[in-house]
Parts: sequence; C-alpha cells; structure tokens
Amino acid sequence: MSATKVLALSCTWKYDHSVDDRLDPNGFPSQIAHALLAVFAILVAEHAAGLLGSATGLL
Repeated sequence: MSATKVLALSCTWKYDHSVDDRLDPNGFPSQIAHALLAVFAILVAEHAAGLLGSATGLL
C-alpha cells in the first residue's frame, strides 16, 4: 500500500467521537493523535515498501 493511500485512509477514517467530546469538547488532543497516527502509518508503509524492494532485489 502506498504512503499516499495510507494517508488518504487515515484522513477519512471515521469513528465515534462521543468519548473524545466528553473528554475535550474542542477535540484538540484527538486531532494531534490522528496527525501522529497518519505520520506513523506513512513511515511504516515506506519502511515496509523498502523491505519489500530489498527482498525482491535479492531474488
């Protein structure tokens, strides 16, 4: 999965915000968490693509 696709999926992912809204009506901590999750997902996807590329290069 490309990093762009991972970013698109993480930005459009929906879940129940009711718990976050009770903790913080502005939702600021959850926005930071989503941004960090998106960055982490991109890094994992790029690392996996690099490993796959090096593994296929060895064959």
